[in-house]
Amino acid sequence: MFFWLIGIPLSWAFALLLDWPHTGVFWGLFTSEIDVGVFTLWLFSEGLWKTVSP
Repeated sequence: MFFWLIGIPLSWAFALLLDWPHTGVFWGLFTSEIDVGVFTLWLFSEGLWKTVSP
C-alpha cells in the first residue's frame, strides 16, 4: 500500500519535477520504506495484538 501511495508518486516527483533521474527514484523508494517501518513500529507499539485471543 505504501509503495503505491507514497513510493511511486514520490519517486515520480523527485525524478521528473526535481530532475533527479536515478537518484530521485532511489530517495522516493527509500522514503517510502522508512514510512512503512515507522508505521509498523507505531502499530506494534499500540499493543492491540496483545488483546487478540487465539
